[in-house]
Amino acid sequence: MKHPFWNIATLVLTMGTPIFAAPSTNDSFQHVDPAAWSVVQRAVSSYAKLQSYTGTLEKHTVAPIGVRWGESPQRAIIAYKRPNKCSVVIQNEQGIWSSISDGRDIYTTIPTSSNFLKTQASQRRQLWTGAFGWDAQLMSLGTGYFVNLASSTNDKVLHSIILGQPYGKEEKLQTTATLDATKSVNGEAVNTVVISSRRFARQIGEAKARWRSNRLLMAFAKSDGLLRRITMEFAALSGEKPVVTVETHSVTSLNAALPDAMFHFSAPSGGAKAVSSSEKLYPQQEPMFDPRLKVGAEPFAFNTSDLQGREFSLNDYKGRVVLLDFWATWCGPCVGELPETRVVYDKYHAQGFEVVGISLDEKRADLMAFLKKEKLSWPQVFDGKGWDGTLAKQYGVRAIPATFLIGRDGKIAAVDVRGLGLEPTVLQALAQK
Repeated sequence: MKHPFWNIATLVLTMGTPIFAAPSTNDSFQHVDPAAWSVVQRAVSSYAKLQSYTGTLEKHTVAPIGVRWGESPQRAIIAYKRPNKCSVVIQNEQGIWSSISDGRDIYTTIPTSSNFLKTQASQRRQLWTGAFGWDAQLMSLGTGYFVNLASSTNDKVLHSIILGQPYGKEEKLQTTATLDATKSVNGEAVNTVVISSRRFARQIGEAKARWRSNRLLMAFAKSDGLLRRITMEFAALSGEKPVVTVETHSVTSLNAALPDAMFHFSAPSGGAKAVSSSEKLYPQQEPMFDPRLKVGAEPFAFNTSDLQGREFSLNDYKGRVVLLDFWATWCGPCVGELPETRVVYDKYHAQGFEVVGISLDEKRADLMAFLKKEKLSWPQVFDGKGWDGTLAKQYGVRAIPATFLIGRDGKIAAVDVRGLGLEPTVLQALAQK
């Protein structure tokens, strides 16, 4: 389950002295348009003067055709009273989520639990002072970054989330901040700052670094300098169509005399109890595959054929370690796991490690083009039926990526193993005779 508070917004701005540099085609550089910087400076000043705020936020995500995105549209009602009272109520297809701080404690409710989470504000984050204390409150609620406009006269560059910094010597980062042509949001005049970044980096398992592009557009109202819209565009690789998330903010009141009663929490009726950790608040979720597929159990036998028409069965891999990988080319997390899988496959294939991909793609041409581009050499099972594919239904797969590591003994050695955990788990399975 994805907590909606985590992604209310991702904007962080920090005051500082901008750096102006000549663009380069290869090396890292940062460039800030003076006009864009002026808009940012005004926003910093406007938010720092706020004593109270009420407003709404509408959020939706648009993914390219063929890409499934797990985040549903949501609407949030936000209220803040300086220095440390805040209320956030979010509604999406799952129900109503809420977090309220009375200045001392934070109370969180979710639609799937009759209990509520209670923690001391000081335990969550001690950031009640400073130029923009209400953002600290929102972060304490788990809302993510709504807006954090804090003064820092010693900083010489914009905060790393705006202009960024290379994470290591191998990385290059090209970032620019300019004014966009967008002039209005819901009929209200705005100045729009657009942050464009390209990061040249090597992800886990990749042999070579690649360019990855993002854009962040922030529309600030000309009337008061406050945020009206954030548009976030994320592309896994440069040249690919991005996933676009749009948050639209509407201001209801500024600096009004908000009563403390707005930030009073009343426990839900029906014997609701306070819990002290989020783990106790969230119900245990069933696995997104057939629950019988546990470590130590035998995987479901199958006979199938690969893309080239070669027939094979799971039993053919007896005595070897095999990773069954349910995935699709339109699944970002699945694609993100492939570089590490390829590294482990190339390293341990000769020792008895095999990979069988089960693609949930619906177009053979898309899959074939991807496999050719990425040079993936292990067998791929494809029937063009997507989620209704024979093996997907047999294994009860309801979310991807889904992986099952089968040991030499023919039993499941691990489920949903991936990332940095893949190599040591494969090594352990290979060591079993």
